[in-house]
Amino acid sequence: MKRFFKRVADLFFVLLPHINISMALFMLTLLVTDFFNRAMAFINNNITKGMLFVFCILILTEAIHDVIQHRKK
Repeated sequence: MKRFFKRVADLFFVLLPHINISMALFMLTLLVTDFFNRAMAFINNNITKGMLFVFCILILTEAIHDVIQHRKK
C-alpha cells in the first residue's frame, strides 16, 4: 500500500508542471478577455476566484517540492 501511494505521489509531481502551465494559460486567457470585454466579468466571478485559489495552491506545492528536491541533491 505504501508503494502505491509513492507511485501516485510521483505521478502527481510529474504531472504538476503540466497542470500549472495549462491553468496559467487559461487564467491569462481570462485576464486578456476580461481586459478587452469588461461586460464578461471573468475576474469578478466566484468560479474564477476559486480557480485562482487552486492555481495558487498548485504553484505553492510545486515550489515546495522543487525546494525539497534541490536540497536532497
